[in-house]
Amino acid sequence: MQTVLKLALSFALVKIIAVSTGPAGLGLFNQFQTFISVLAIFATAPVSIGLVKYTAECKENDAAKAALFSTAVWCGLATSAVCGLLLEVFATPISQLVFRSEQYSFIIQLAGASNAFAVLNALLTSILNGERDFKRLMLANVWSNLLAVGFSVLLMHANGIYGAMLGYALGQCFACAVTVLITRYAPGIRARHFIQRIDWPVMRRLSSYTVTSLFTSAAVPIVEFMLRNRIAEKYSWVDAGYWQGLAKISDAYLLVINTFLGMYFLPSIAAATTRAALRNVVVESAQLILPVAAVFALGIYLCRSEVLLLLFSPAFLAAREHFGAQLFGDVLRVISGMIGYLIIVRATRTTYMLTEVAFLAAYLVGGYTLIDRFGWAGAVYAFVLCHIVYLMIGPIVAWRILR
Repeated sequence: MQTVLKLALSFALVKIIAVSTGPAGLGLFNQFQTFISVLAIFATAPVSIGLVKYTAECKENDAAKAALFSTAVWCGLATSAVCGLLLEVFATPISQLVFRSEQYSFIIQLAGASNAFAVLNALLTSILNGERDFKRLMLANVWSNLLAVGFSVLLMHANGIYGAMLGYALGQCFACAVTVLITRYAPGIRARHFIQRIDWPVMRRLSSYTVTSLFTSAAVPIVEFMLRNRIAEKYSWVDAGYWQGLAKISDAYLLVINTFLGMYFLPSIAAATTRAALRNVVVESAQLILPVAAVFALGIYLCRSEVLLLLFSPAFLAAREHFGAQLFGDVLRVISGMIGYLIIVRATRTTYMLTEVAFLAAYLVGGYTLIDRFGWAGAVYAFVLCHIVYLMIGPIVAWRILR
């Protein structure tokens, strides 16, 4: 329910931006969204994944909980303060780097100032997740999305896409305030848990997940950020908006499949005690998921014009000629996702990192090369290419796991 509501709010905002500002506005806004997300990921990377795990382990140990929460929050706030200071000082060149224009310097400064609130919000929701307090977690996430969308829409009417970015950054601050209030009344979480000094042994345990956290959370958004920037640099933000429109549609319908993979496939392969049981889980899941993905992709392709008009505006109809390649890439993405989960659960961290590096390198290098040759459609072709490369490597690892 929470995921569906989040998706609905996201598309409501995208629809309003698409109608009001066209493909160029959508491209710019998503560039800013990615920038904000990556900032928060970098600030919380040393502690975020470990925070959920260790919160669950120390639910009944008040002293351990205080050391954990205090260390995570102080670390996150210190990292976000450094990021914020850098953004304040170098706002103009960063604006040029992110938006290909200096006119968004104030937006960059505001992003730096609001980053601490986004980080605190992320840490508190991680704590609620570790506490298994899903009711309050859902409430915090829903309010965060409502406030981000609400402020963006409100300020966009007065200041266009600039106002939408301004509202999105301000929404982070108010979302944090709401999450603090929700967490305040959570059982097992008290203010005294956040006022101790950093516990360095706890910090070392948390930071052991830093590289994994960056790879799983930040790597793909950073590559897409760079490709979007490349499209804007070589062509225009209108072209970047076309690509973003196709990607948004893919993310929407694949949400159903990714939810299944996360809720059923991942726990099932983790719980399998023999290789025969593991093979059965993989085969049965593939027989169910792959036809569903193919049917979804075919249906959307046949109705591609109607989908673009429903979710965006007539200005996006120019993107329909590349829908086929995007949807083919989506099917490959589902297969890659199943193999990726298998590698995460059953292979070593080094093996996982190497396969991810190959995937990301193919996406980035292929993207730059193909964008220069085919325009914004080159990003779609690179999306297909990187999954083909992954499927040349991943099955070899998967076979060694399953045989």
